[in-house]
Amino acid sequence: MKNQILNFVVLVIVSIVFFSCNSESPEAASEGYKVQTEAYTFYSDQKKYQDANARRGESDECQFSWSIRNVKRNGNVLTLDISRPAGCEVEYELIWNGMILESFPMMANVFIKAISDGCTDQDEDTTDILEIDLEKALKDTSLSTLSNTNFNIREFCAFKDVQCMEGCDVAVSN
Repeated sequence: MKNQILNFVVLVIVSIVFFSCNSESPEAASEGYKVQTEAYTFYSDQKKYQDANARRGESDECQFSWSIRNVKRNGNVLTLDISRPAGCEVEYELIWNGMILESFPMMANVFIKAISDGCTDQDEDTTDILEIDLEKALKDTSLSTLSNTNFNIREFCAFKDVQCMEGCDVAVSN
């Protein structure tokens, strides 16, 4: 009888451990997504983020000069002012790995890439203003978490990061 009870307890413990363990992390199990707007495409994609991080600053992807001039957050709208050569058609990609770092304060890292075919540096620059609706971009994030999350905007073609803490309004100099 004692052996049967011991065997039963061991079976229950092994069953609990076996059925409660998941070999995949939540990030690996979740599918990435994209949010398309007229001004940019926002990706929540861990593989795309890792690829951007590995290739950051590579000259073959950075054919023209562009830079972040200002980062501002008003509520759940993040505004980026981007300086780029005038006369070029430029598309922007924002790439998030889908993770919010559980530090204090919480932090999300987002790459920004400017993409254009045939654009070269010119004497005249222009400014594009990207307004990112964070509720739509980080669509699976609760409003409470979103309002307490700061952002680290990582410029793809330069090793420049701009931290946006709380209701930031950060002017960036070259």
